Amino acid sequence: MNLKKLLSLLLIFCLIFSFVACGGRDKDDDDDGRSSKSSSQKYDEDDDDDSSKDKNDKDDKDDEDDEDDIDDDDDSSRDKKDDEVKKDDQSSKKDDVLDKYDEVDLPVNYPKDIFPIYKNSRVWFAMADKSSGYQTFSISAVCKESNEKVASFYENIIKGTADFNDYSMDNIYMYSGIYEGYEYTISCAPEDADKNYTMYTLVLEKLPSADELLDSLNEGELPDDYPSNYFPIIDGAAISNASESERDGKVSYSLHIFTDKTFKEILAFYEDAIGEITNKSKSSSTGDFDLSGEAHGYDFQINGHAREIDGIDLVEFWIYLYPLD
Repeated sequence: MNLKKLLSLLLIFCLIFSFVACGGRDKDDDDDGRSSKSSSQKYDEDDDDDSSKDKNDKDDKDDEDDEDDIDDDDDSSRDKKDDEVKKDDQSSKKDDVLDKYDEVDLPVNYPKDIFPIYKNSRVWFAMADKSSGYQTFSISAVCKESNEKVASFYENIIKGTADFNDYSMDNIYMYSGIYEGYEYTISCAPEDADKNYTMYTLVLEKLPSADELLDSLNEGELPDDYPSNYFPIIDGAAISNASESERDGKVSYSLHIFTDKTFKEILAFYEDAIGEITNKSKSSSTGDFDLSGEAHGYDFQINGHAREIDGIDLVEFWIYLYPLD
């Protein structure tokens, strides 16, 4: 029951009690007048006794009415207090947006030291998934704080990190990038119309290490007769693909390789492994490299370029061997 309705009812009750009390007193006064007039003409002594008795009865009745009024006032006061308590409880539950969400636990291996949960937040959705091949976390939480303050908290953590992007607009904030081995997307938006609460999400994908990535790329196998003693595979590299083709009894080879070594390391490795090279050609720049010539009965070419995969810098290169006539 709302306060306005409660006050209206109390006012009505007070008016009713007032009318009842006034009506009772007027009726008694009229009866006393008529009784006094009759007694003066006939039985003075009896009328005095009756008048005294009526007066006592009236006093007793008034006392009872007063007690009833007090009891009714006490009941009304208690009802009012009970209604106010209920109203406060209902208002409190309605205003507390957090009560709409059931709290869940974070995944055991969630990196909360890198991407902490905002203070006093209620995490209502938390999932860990590996279906993509890499560990992914999806977290949704709500807190009693302004949208700007929550967004600022996370921006201070990730601003300036690799591939940082700010897609914020109006009153919605969204950031993406790479930080501490995770590719992240963080978004914040108001949960309620008054903007007293904020809903935010964190989507994190664990990026593999260079060794893990190379291991996942290592899907090819060297052909049985490949001359690995003259054209070896650099240490730790991944053979993505390897093929051979034969023409007029002569076999050519093509290898597709990934490594985390630098251009300088790759060139030095193959120059040393191949040894003497005739018609040698070598070039290198910030984006690619090339080494070619003739050696060990093959016209060879080794070239490649820099490439970023899942936030990790690698070098993708090819080795081509063509038998000399």
